[in-house]
Amino acid sequence: MEKLVSILIPVYNREKLIARAIESSKRQTYANIEIIIADNCSTDGTWQVLQDYAAGDDRIKIFRNETNIGPVKNWLRCVEESRGDYVKILFSDDWMDDDFISKAVQAIESNHDVAFVFSKVQIVFEDGQQRTGYDIFPENTIFSSRHFITLAFLNGNISASPGSALFRRRDVAKNLLVEFPNDEGLVFNNLGAGNDLFLHLMTAYEYKNLAYLSDTSCYFLSHRSSFTMSTPEGLGKYHNYAKLYFINQTNDQFFARIFKSFLIVQSKNQPGLYKKVPGRWSLWYVVRLSLRKMISIAGTYLRK
Repeated sequence: MEKLVSILIPVYNREKLIARAIESSKRQTYANIEIIIADNCSTDGTWQVLQDYAAGDDRIKIFRNETNIGPVKNWLRCVEESRGDYVKILFSDDWMDDDFISKAVQAIESNHDVAFVFSKVQIVFEDGQQRTGYDIFPENTIFSSRHFITLAFLNGNISASPGSALFRRRDVAKNLLVEFPNDEGLVFNNLGAGNDLFLHLMTAYEYKNLAYLSDTSCYFLSHRSSFTMSTPEGLGKYHNYAKLYFINQTNDQFFARIFKSFLIVQSKNQPGLYKKVPGRWSLWYVVRLSLRKMISIAGTYLRK
C-alpha cells in the first residue's frame, strides 16, 4: 500500500491563479494523495473556485479561516488538517511536474536516513522568461545534511523554500515555527521568510542525508503580488535571525563559526547580530567569503 501524501495548498486571493496549482496536484502520477487547501479568508472569488473543485474530486479537502491568520499560520492550518505520512507544500501560484510526488516518495522511501527530498526549480517571470534555481547536481544525488547546512550558512545555492520539497509530516509539524526572537520588530508570520529556512535547517540537522532530484522540477511564479517580490525590506534579515535561532537550539559550534564569519563579511545592516552569535569566527571562512564577495562585485562592474 502506497503511503498517503498530503499536498498542502495555502491560499489567499488567488482566484486567477489557484486553478493551475490544483490541476498540477490532480495530475500527479502518484495515486495515494489528498489535496488540502486552506483559504485564509480571501476577499475575491477564491473560495468559490475551491468549492467547485472540491465538489468534483473527493481527494480535495477545503477549509476556510474566519479571519486572516497570516501566511505561516495558514501553512500550519494545512498541516493540521492533513493525514499524510508525507507532505508537499504547494503555494497557490506555483505548480510541479506530474511525476514530482512519485519520484520524491521513491527517494525518501529508499533512504530512511534522508531528511527530505527537494528538486531544482524553474522560476517563471511574468514576461515568460525562466531562470533555474537550486541547480546543484547534474543527477539525482544523496548528500550530507551537514554539507547542506554549511551551504545555507554561506548563502549558497540550496533550497530554502518548502515549495520545492517533500517532508515527513511529523517534521513539518515540529520544525515549522511561526515567530523567532529578534530585536528589530520583524514579524515572521507575515512573510514566511526565515520560517522556511529554519524548517530546512532543523529537519536536515536531525538526519544524516538529503535527497536531491535533478530529473523533475517545481515551478515558482514570480509576480508583483508574490511575497518575495512585494517585500519592502530584504529577506536576509529574517534568514539571519532564523540561523541564529538554529545555532542557539543546536549549540553547534562549527556552524556558529561559519555564521559569525559570514556576518563579518556580509552583514552591514545588522551589526548587533554578530555579538549574539556564540563562539569565535573562522579566518578561513572570512577569507573565502571576502574573495567571493570581491569576485561578485567585479563581475557586476564588468557587466556594466
